[in-house]
Amino acid sequence: MLDKWIKLSAVNTKHLSAKRQRQILVCDQLGIFAFFTPFPYQFFFIFYDLAYFSEMFVINWMFMATYAAVLLLNRRGEYGAARNLLMLCVSTHMLVSSLMSGAGVGVNLFFFTQASVLVFLFPTLRWIGLIACQLACGALYLGTQLLLTAEVAIAPVPYPWVDAMYVCSASGALLLMVVLLNMFRRQIENTEKELLKTSQLLQVRSSTDPLTGLANRRALDEALRAEWLRLARHPGTLSVIMCDVDHFKVYNDYFGHDGGDECLRQIAGAIKEALERPSDLAVRYGGEEFAVVLPATDEQGARYVGEKINEAVRRLTIPNPRAKEGIVTVSIGVSSSTCFSSTHFDQSGERLLRCADQALYLAKKNGRDQTVYMGCHSLACRVP
Repeated sequence: MLDKWIKLSAVNTKHLSAKRQRQILVCDQLGIFAFFTPFPYQFFFIFYDLAYFSEMFVINWMFMATYAAVLLLNRRGEYGAARNLLMLCVSTHMLVSSLMSGAGVGVNLFFFTQASVLVFLFPTLRWIGLIACQLACGALYLGTQLLLTAEVAIAPVPYPWVDAMYVCSASGALLLMVVLLNMFRRQIENTEKELLKTSQLLQVRSSTDPLTGLANRRALDEALRAEWLRLARHPGTLSVIMCDVDHFKVYNDYFGHDGGDECLRQIAGAIKEALERPSDLAVRYGGEEFAVVLPATDEQGARYVGEKINEAVRRLTIPNPRAKEGIVTVSIGVSSSTCFSSTHFDQSGERLLRCADQALYLAKKNGRDQTVYMGCHSLACRVP
């Protein structure tokens, strides 16, 4: 229900900072709470003696109309005016209510609630200003409590109803405080979720090739290092595939850069579909080159994946009139290594990539559109 009321207020805040949006949301919610708070008192005035409390009854409606105006100001984008009007209206409302009915009804207890939200409504205030505002709220409470007694009240609430209204006011102030604290807690949680989501998104973007959606070179380096660290504890086999699009320069010259980009995207999709395990990582190495990291994969398994990628690219049947085959194909170099122990993680990963790159060179030299395997000597991977 509260969310529906909130939608009636500041709707055009997406261009503002998150901090400013939270400030406006707090102002809206306080305006809604302040609008509904007088309702129990209004019902009491009606059922007890409306003629006796007619002035206070009308005054409450006037303040409630002002709280509604706060929402309208936010809707029009006048956020600062809405916040200032809300604080002025709340303070004046409590003073007038205490003057009319006496401090014994406990309306001035809401000064403490007002003090608790100042830090959210005025985030730019320095700590001296915040302390001054808090002291002002405390002074207003003490002043109304000591000076605006039942004897000077214009329309004091008779006993025993004054005690009942005080309990109602105290309960309302505490309830409002709990609701506000819960609201702030939810905002903090939402902010943390937004920060986590943004952090994850930035991490994904920093490790993803924007053209193909595959991992980039940075992700490849991190994956190789992670695999060497894992193999340092559980020795095994790691394989790497290097893949290069045959005659891509000719294709790019013939179809243009847009055509070349679309060709790379289709090949990237074919490579990704050829991988069967979630642990296998497809990478755009650079230009028309791709790489694949195959954890816990020996020579036989790596050869199988390489040939599978060859076949998957052929099935795309991307026309390349300048190529001998008439379609786009890829050359693939495969290398594997069994890990023992060493302290040079980066050098080990680069060495395995160099072996796969040498195998790729042989695949191109032998006529392209094929998979060539070259073994890499056992490498060490002991945690430094």
